[in-house]
Amino acid sequence: MVVNIWAAYLCQTNSDSWFLPTFFGEHARLNQDPSAVHVSMASTIVHCRLQRFHRRLKHCVQIFIPLHDEITNHWFLLVMKLKDKIAELWDFVPELTSSLNRRIEIARATMLLLQTVFASAMSKSSDVYYNFPSFRLSFPEGNPTTYNKYDSGIYIMMQMKCYSDKWFEGYNSEVMRSAVALEIVNNQSNELLKSVITAAMKGKGFEEGGYNSTETTQANVVVATEVVASECDKATSIIHEKSPNGWKCRSHRKRKSRV
Repeated sequence: MVVNIWAAYLCQTNSDSWFLPTFFGEHARLNQDPSAVHVSMASTIVHCRLQRFHRRLKHCVQIFIPLHDEITNHWFLLVMKLKDKIAELWDFVPELTSSLNRRIEIARATMLLLQTVFASAMSKSSDVYYNFPSFRLSFPEGNPTTYNKYDSGIYIMMQMKCYSDKWFEGYNSEVMRSAVALEIVNNQSNELLKSVITAAMKGKGFEEGGYNSTETTQANVVVATEVVASECDKATSIIHEKSPNGWKCRSHRKRKSRV
């Protein structure tokens, strides 16, 4: 899943913002569905690799959680602003009231799971405490909107990365998709970069060994998007191994005391 790879990359560059994988919202939805098999809290912690956030809640400013409306196949974003006790719902495609109510329910189920998962990290008197389900649900002003339903995934990915910036001004779907693909493939954690570039160049008739040119590389990596998609599972495993984990996170290396 491209969104999960993107979230893992963002976790490497931000110490006070957390980016959860799509699995978290999926588990929250399943646990609220009477007809579905419920997912255990232990399974959620392992599957979403939440151990990396253990005892770091007091250092967190905001939590980004990508959510999916399966009925309309639409992505939207929940941003938990901890200090302000606000839950922002970023939904980029205006929908009917029925869709909005359903997405609010998904968001509230996610906030409830967040409370359950992090309850043990808020149990001591010295711990910071948040009642996540009680956070005020907000629809931010300046929420970018589009009637292109195919770009909801790109929208939430860019909002996760450029939360405080007006990245959507002059938005061009094709250009943005190419930019996102390039950034994912060219990330320093992508150990498949060389093979993807080689595959792209072969597809365009380039000789192997000629991918050292920056222009050539960027022009042909875009062609490799299909290769990236087919290698997503491998890449996700690699990125998970390299993403920050607990006290090994670079922002906490110099801390001498543990809570």
